[in-house]
Amino acid sequence: MKFAYALLLLTVVARGAEPPWHWIKVSSNATHEWDVSKGSAEVVMKGGKIEARLFWEGTPQQVKITLVGSVANGAVTVKEVVHESDFSDSIYTGRLVVKKWPKPFANSAGVESITLSDGLGMIAITRGISK
Repeated sequence: MKFAYALLLLTVVARGAEPPWHWIKVSSNATHEWDVSKGSAEVVMKGGKIEARLFWEGTPQQVKITLVGSVANGAVTVKEVVHESDFSDSIYTGRLVVKKWPKPFANSAGVESITLSDGLGMIAITRGISK
């Protein structure tokens, strides 16, 4: 599975056609404050499956979170694995939305976003759509 993921990712990167993904996670911690994490992401959606690797901001080679699950008709369900942590296995649900601008501008034709929640925290993954 990892080899197929790497091969697909290499193909996408080699084409250079797709804008990069970015993510943000907001969650409540035990002191009733908000924790915010963000960074770049690699997202692969194929055959009703989704896998996302979310990297720490500033260290694009260090995976912070992996999301694996399904996507169908815009509905997304994933299991979260938080790396280097004893907190994992939350189930997030949400939507995949593709919004195209009526008139493309600059190099943008729209945006593609995945918004997820487990009831306590939120994860958003987004990228622009090139024209």
